[in-house]
Amino acid sequence: MASFLWFTFCLVFVPCCFAQNSNSDGIIFYYNNTYKYNVPYVVYVNKSTEYIMEFAGDLEAYDTPARITVASDFANRTYPLFITARQQKGVFSWQLPMLVQTPFSLEQFTNISRTLCPHNNLFAEDEDTCDVSSVNIPIVHLTSASPDPIRVTIVVETVQDFYIKMNSTTNLTVTPSQPKYYFYPFDQGPKMDLGTQNLKRRYMCHEKLDNSEEKELHRYFVQSNALRTEYSSWLSRPKSVIVMIESDDDICAVVSIQNFSCPVFDNERDILYDGYYLTMTRRGGITLTQDTFPLGFYIVFIVKSSDEDCVASGSNSSLPRMASYLGWSGETVRVRTDDHRVKTFSFRIIETISYQEYLIAAGAVLGFFLSFYVAFVIILICQRRKMLNTTIVESSSHSEEGRITPPS
Repeated sequence: MASFLWFTFCLVFVPCCFAQNSNSDGIIFYYNNTYKYNVPYVVYVNKSTEYIMEFAGDLEAYDTPARITVASDFANRTYPLFITARQQKGVFSWQLPMLVQTPFSLEQFTNISRTLCPHNNLFAEDEDTCDVSSVNIPIVHLTSASPDPIRVTIVVETVQDFYIKMNSTTNLTVTPSQPKYYFYPFDQGPKMDLGTQNLKRRYMCHEKLDNSEEKELHRYFVQSNALRTEYSSWLSRPKSVIVMIESDDDICAVVSIQNFSCPVFDNERDILYDGYYLTMTRRGGITLTQDTFPLGFYIVFIVKSSDEDCVASGSNSSLPRMASYLGWSGETVRVRTDDHRVKTFSFRIIETISYQEYLIAAGAVLGFFLSFYVAFVIILICQRRKMLNTTIVESSSHSEEGRITPPS
């Protein structure tokens, strides 16, 4: 009864307090809705203690999605730590240690980092997304069946450079347990301003704007109309982009291109079944059209747990077992598959030429070669006329000579 009264007091009179409640099984739930972004927290979890952490302490409207990082050196395969992250329109779950099967062994990672899919994407043009709150409040649930306390460190951040601008270079670092992804919007204009895009979304959702916001939005619409006038014809609008990716190491990685929707697949197993993907070591690139991704696309970076998919020549570990039984010998190169598989990427998205420029270039080449044919025909006609004139002159000379010369 006392526990119930304490919970009622916290719920009604002190909504931001730290709450403790237990069920009939003796499990204690710690709930707190004052956790803030960009602040690391340390908690202890076991079979009788669970944490429900609501990151609502900032109460700010973030334009970019949340990224959750959880680390624990005390969780093990027997008693793993389970992490569940919940948003308004999505639930995501992981476990620590993260287990990855490699060609040589089962590797485990003691930290994990994931970006939550943005259901309130600024570039969404569907009014059905207006019911998603702009105040991004993820709720993280930590639980384990371990009899001993497990020390857990957790931090929630915002992905500042989530929306990619045209011709801008983005640098990032990725590990097998910490994939990253970004979003590229096709209709971003020459200068992408997230503040203005936020106003545009609020206007679409029929939210009230003050005078300064209305003036800024009006300037945006004027500039957009001027840009549409400049690209009045669909022939003059670029319809595709090229994603150029570089890295300074030979660690095998997968880059996936996925459509504008949630969830975004960011692990080795699921990434193969959605969108396009390529494996790479140092350089990679792909051309994408707006016809395939009308609003934009997610670009996902994942470091593979082994380099087997990127190695051109295999060793005896990649041959059938029967080959080794028959005495096939060779050096087996083993690649480290632990947390030291850190890969640095640098990528840039550039615009391809428009259909109009394609036609101009093709017309110029066609005209260049056509000019040779025209010149050849003109020269041929001139030569034939010259030969014809010469023949007429010679024929006329013989005729005159025949009339003047007397018969012998």
